[in-house]
Amino acid sequence: MKRKRKPKMNVKLLRRIQRWLMRLRHPEHFNMADFWRKGDCRTSYCIAGKALQLSGYRLGHDTAFNPKGQECGFIKPIAESLLGLTPNEADRLFYRTHWPYRFSSDPKSAARRIEHFINTGGKD
Repeated sequence: MKRKRKPKMNVKLLRRIQRWLMRLRHPEHFNMADFWRKGDCRTSYCIAGKALQLSGYRLGHDTAFNPKGQECGFIKPIAESLLGLTPNEADRLFYRTHWPYRFSSDPKSAARRIEHFINTGGKD
């Protein structure tokens, strides 16, 4: 039986998300509770939602639309693929409850979380 190869982590896209978090002037535009949320004045994203948005996807309620406008499925597995993560790695990065305690859900702390995630190869 052939073993499935582990995907290669897309550090370049993770760094783009990290830069977005560090430059964010309005912390309410980052929200780890939802993949994305449309508010009164602007959309907020979590890490997975921002990965899709930076890659040209539009986000629906729980689904994503590729750059050609075609519906292509749920947000989490698409973000996993774009970022080159296994499902377990994606859980550790996309869900705040899986983060080490020293990281909070504010944008600057989330940027440090991404750095730690990259440095540990997605293991922590």
